[in-house]
Amino acid sequence: VLRIDHPDGLFDPKAYLQNLQDRYHRDCGAGEFYVVVEKILRADEHLRPDWPVAGTSGYDFLNKVSGIFVDPRGEKPLTRTYAGWIGREIRFPELAIDKKKRILDRALASELTMLTHRLDLLAQRFRASRDFTLRALRAAVREVIACFPVYRTYITGTPVSAEDAADIHAALAVARRRADKKDIEPAVFDFLERMLLLQYPAESTEDDRAAQRLWVGRFQQLTSPVVAKGIEDTAFYLYHRLISLNEVGSEPERFGVDQEQLHAYFADRAARWPFALSELSTHDTKRSEDVRARIHVLSELPTAWAAPVTALPPDI
Repeated sequence: VLRIDHPDGLFDPKAYLQNLQDRYHRDCGAGEFYVVVEKILRADEHLRPDWPVAGTSGYDFLNKVSGIFVDPRGEKPLTRTYAGWIGREIRFPELAIDKKKRILDRALASELTMLTHRLDLLAQRFRASRDFTLRALRAAVREVIACFPVYRTYITGTPVSAEDAADIHAALAVARRRADKKDIEPAVFDFLERMLLLQYPAESTEDDRAAQRLWVGRFQQLTSPVVAKGIEDTAFYLYHRLISLNEVGSEPERFGVDQEQLHAYFADRAARWPFALSELSTHDTKRSEDVRARIHVLSELPTAWAAPVTALPPDI
């Protein structure tokens, strides 16, 4: 039995897991080895069906079960109370993007620099992209990574899966809307899109294509720690509307799970991953399940909660 921590940090998680199974079969002569992965899934994301594992270590299960104890009727009053107490409104998705950029500018600045320089070397190989400046390329890569909707994609070659393509297009769409046109011209995003989707330039050689695939692999390895550090380790400690929603794999802007959603999740899980782990707390959860349950109760009595909170000074 193995639990693989954070496979998203690997260059090619699927290849690693397949090699693990092959080695086990070769050395032990048995069937499939029981392996679960600590893969953090966003609310609408699924574990890749071709990974040779029994499922995830259970953060998706944890957040779905936890969400059933959150009363959605408390969302608006708790939002008003929180905004009134701190003196401004905060949209969590915007906060998350801002903090991911902060991580890229500080803790992971060298990784961003390395990735940008490698992209610049690729850009110099092709006539249409030779005029892009290093500054513009860095700004575009930074913006797209900060806007990424999932931990990472899993592109190793063509064809690119529909799921990976959708995540890249989603990140680019948000990045294009947010970008300052003075710093990043649209053509830079177009170039970045072609690079990420392995749409090889017509004049590219096999060496060029290999370099592009390598760059995409490095890009994918960077998006994951940016999400973890920017959201779980930073934004979660700055957004306190209902802190029991600030959990690994959770999205605090999604206020609760209804019965139909939970039953649909269970049915899908039973069909796809019947032997995945079912956990409610781990060494990485911010709070244990009993503490989260106690805080969830505030969603059922937002008015009673607002009275003592608003009587406190915001800088307490």
